[in-house]
Amino acid sequence: MSGRMRHEALEGFITAVFEKLGLPREDAAWFAFTLVQAELRGVSSHGVIRLPNYTRRLEAGVANPRPGIKVVKDRGALALMDGDNGLGQVVARRAMEECIARAKRHDIALVLVKESNHFGAAATYALLAAQGGMAGIVTTTTMKNVAPHGARAPLIGNNPIAIALPGDPPLCLDMALSVVARGYVLEAARAGKKIPEGWGLDT
Repeated sequence: MSGRMRHEALEGFITAVFEKLGLPREDAAWFAFTLVQAELRGVSSHGVIRLPNYTRRLEAGVANPRPGIKVVKDRGALALMDGDNGLGQVVARRAMEECIARAKRHDIALVLVKESNHFGAAATYALLAAQGGMAGIVTTTTMKNVAPHGARAPLIGNNPIAIALPGDPPLCLDMALSVVARGYVLEAARAGKKIPEGWGLDT
């Protein structure tokens, strides 16, 4: 079954569901915003199609709905944050807010994060910096999902990266270091569609 829904209604629905799953309202609303924004930007591979995975992780206790996110190492313009295994969207927002605050004091900043989860589309967080008049760069590690040239199995991650610059509107590049983001492969699989040659390997 499929249908249409206004994006505001979809955002409200997701917010309500994730509040029921234990997130504080502000975090649930931000989480919903990130998924709906991905849809509106045409990046459906990182939008609502991923809801079942996030839901399962919360229900299984794998992800923490109320993480105690904190700075565990502070070196002025550099910091390491512990995400306390929170949803990646919530942790990444806090990390970028921390990075922006430090950049205002030091003109440049780098914030690293440990103990987090999948954060959706990287552009979301790079754009926070751009909207604040700064250049933002966001990247993350991934599981092994890319086979280097000549290899028959995945050996490295595709390390998504987003770069955003201030403007009206901001300029943003959001990509993964692979032929295609894994989300598009998952999207095709769920829709029962074939993927183009070169997107994957039989292993």
